[in-house]
Amino acid sequence: GHAAFMGVGAYAASHLTGPLAPLGILLGGGIAAFLGLLLGLPSLRIKGVYLAIATLAFQFLADYVFKTWEAVTGGIRGRTLPPPDTPEKLWYLVLLFALPLFFYGKRLLMTRAGRAFRAVRDNDLSARVAGVDLTRTKLLAFALSAFYAGVAGGLLAGLYKAVTPEYFPLSVSIQYLAMVIVGGAGTVLGAVLGAFFVLLIPEVLNSFVGALGPE
Repeated sequence: GHAAFMGVGAYAASHLTGPLAPLGILLGGGIAAFLGLLLGLPSLRIKGVYLAIATLAFQFLADYVFKTWEAVTGGIRGRTLPPPDTPEKLWYLVLLFALPLFFYGKRLLMTRAGRAFRAVRDNDLSARVAGVDLTRTKLLAFALSAFYAGVAGGLLAGLYKAVTPEYFPLSVSIQYLAMVIVGGAGTVLGAVLGAFFVLLIPEVLNSFVGALGPE
C-alpha cells in the first residue's frame, strides 16, 4: 500500500508550495508516518499474507478518501500546483531530500535499530528471546517506511505539477514492490538500482526501437 502513503504526502505538500515547498514535503512525510504508525498496529498481532491484506485495505481506503474529501484533495479533479521557476530548482529540491535520506537509510542498517529490523524480519520469536522490543521495532519500521513514501509523494507532486487519485493506484504499489525485489530486498542501494532497472530499461528500449525507424 505504499502508493497510498505517497498520495498522502503529495496532497499534503500541495497545500504548501513555492518557498514553503520543503516544509510541505516534510509535513507530508510526517502525516504519512503517523498513518503508517496506525497501520503498523495490526502487525503486532498478524503477519504474512494477512498483514499484506491489511495494507491493501488501506490502499483502497486512501483511494476513496482522495476521491471524496474534496475540501482537502479536490476530489477526482485533484489539485494543481504552480510550476517551479526552472526544472533545475526541482532537481536540487529532489537532491535536498534524496541524498540525506539515502545515506541515513544506509547508516540505519548498521545501528542497533537496523539490526533489530533484520532480526524481526528473519524470526520475530527469536528476536524477542534475544531482547528485541517487537512492538517498538515494528511500529518504527512502519512509521519510517511511510515517512520515506510521504516525502517521495511530495516530490512527485512537484514533478507532476498536479495531484490526482489516478497517480497513486494499487498498480503503483506493486511496481514499487517489484523495484525492491529486483534490486535486492534488505539493502538501500538495491532499492535504488531496482528503481533504475524498472523505470529506465523500458525507456532505453523505446529509444532503441525508435532509432531503428519504421522498418
